Amino acid sequence: MNRKLVFLTMVSAMLAIPAVYAAAQDRPEPAPEGMDEVWQKPPHPGSGGGDMEMKGKNGPGMRLRGEIGEGKRGMGAGFVSGEEAIIIIKKHDPQFAALLEDLKNTAPAKYRMAIGMAGKFLVMAKMENDENLAKDAVRGLSLEYATRELSRSYEKAADQDKAKIKADIKVKTAELFDLRQKEQSMRIQHMEKEVAKLKAKLESRKNNKAKIVDQRVEELTGEGSGW
Repeated sequence: MNRKLVFLTMVSAMLAIPAVYAAAQDRPEPAPEGMDEVWQKPPHPGSGGGDMEMKGKNGPGMRLRGEIGEGKRGMGAGFVSGEEAIIIIKKHDPQFAALLEDLKNTAPAKYRMAIGMAGKFLVMAKMENDENLAKDAVRGLSLEYATRELSRSYEKAADQDKAKIKADIKVKTAELFDLRQKEQSMRIQHMEKEVAKLKAKLESRKNNKAKIVDQRVEELTGEGSGW
């Protein structure tokens, strides 16, 4: 029962929070505060500052529920450690895993964002022990990273190169859209199954009302102690 509650909680939370590639798909719908972008674009000239931090009502630097970290803190059914994430990513996309390992040294902030968002997707794959879910999550993260980097390149590119970059962004964005559709469809299917089970239990409880009431009365009066 605890596992089902954890599962429903995680699914509901993940449906409420845009997926890693949702930001690339659903504009102009506003994302929740502090979650509008995974990899922030460089600030415009004159804006000051470097890479932006993810900020929300929890304040800068606060971890969200389901987010993963560098170590093993918070391990359990609803969490994936940074080490686990890298292992899974390396299994399904060694080249992207190598890129992340490089970012760990060259761009730590970007690396932490990437690993954090990877965890949000890999949580469900871990809970369901589903390799296909894990593979899709890794692919989605890789494509999201690629589109963000292409977006940065587009801003700096010469005019004659922009058309090619834009076309590449469109191809990757279309694949991200398909992945998100598949992902949300699977989430809904899982939720429907869990709801069906809960309805069956509720109906069974209703049919056994007299027995349940009698048992409770015996407990309250001490007559059902069995001594």
